[in-house]
Amino acid sequence: MKTRNWIGYTLYGILVTIIFLYWCFPTALLQNYIVSAATEANPNIVLSIGKTGIEFPPALKIEDLVFRMKQKAESTLEADSVTVRPSLRNFLLRQSLFLIMARLYNGSMLAHVNFKNHAGKESPVSIDLTLESINIGKCSYVRGTSGRQINGFLTGSATFDGHWVNVLDGTGNAVFSLRTGSVRLLKPVFGFDTVDFDIIEGSMDLKNRVLKINTINMAGKQINGSLKGTIFLREDITKSSLALTGNLEMPGLNRNLSVSLRGTIANPIPRFI
Repeated sequence: MKTRNWIGYTLYGILVTIIFLYWCFPTALLQNYIVSAATEANPNIVLSIGKTGIEFPPALKIEDLVFRMKQKAESTLEADSVTVRPSLRNFLLRQSLFLIMARLYNGSMLAHVNFKNHAGKESPVSIDLTLESINIGKCSYVRGTSGRQINGFLTGSATFDGHWVNVLDGTGNAVFSLRTGSVRLLKPVFGFDTVDFDIIEGSMDLKNRVLKINTINMAGKQINGSLKGTIFLREDITKSSLALTGNLEMPGLNRNLSVSLRGTIANPIPRFI
């Protein structure tokens, strides 16, 4: 009987402690810490958080998160909620593995972030990322980075190995599909100022600051086509140089063309043959 009472008191004490921590957790201090830590890691970013809290099993939940670069105040990434759950087993092995789940732009994101040493901006990191039905037409960061309005629902996956402080020097790959959308052109091409599509899908690899485009295929009523080549990345992504070639088919105009794309992401220069 005494043993049973002891077990009961112990469980009761644990439950009371958990409830106490939940209600008394210093969320304001944690919120300030997250913002200051992010700013210290990269002084060029601005991060704001609406609300933070903890969940069980142990997890940090962030609501109404907004991220932007200082030089692009109008271009933001926003998430309705982000939940970060650590792996205690990996922590004991001197590795920091975090499971990050987010709800954003009517879709979802799931990421496994694994720091090879304990978490920090100098630590090597590997990331496995999955996106599901992200409505990128609502994302001003995509619009600001590309310099044009792009609509559609993005699904895909990506991997990355490298360092936070030198992302472009890392390695990785990605596959994606963008469905039921449109791309606003900077200048009219063959009478089109907007291209509607049923699907754009592709795959790419990152290495030595070069993004190799293995393939990008587009299908739609206005244009069908494919592109491949390389993008030479710069710190300012909009200034990255393009070296792409491909083919276009325009059923409505009864035309088939070869195309090369040069210039930059912000100012692509097409040449048709």
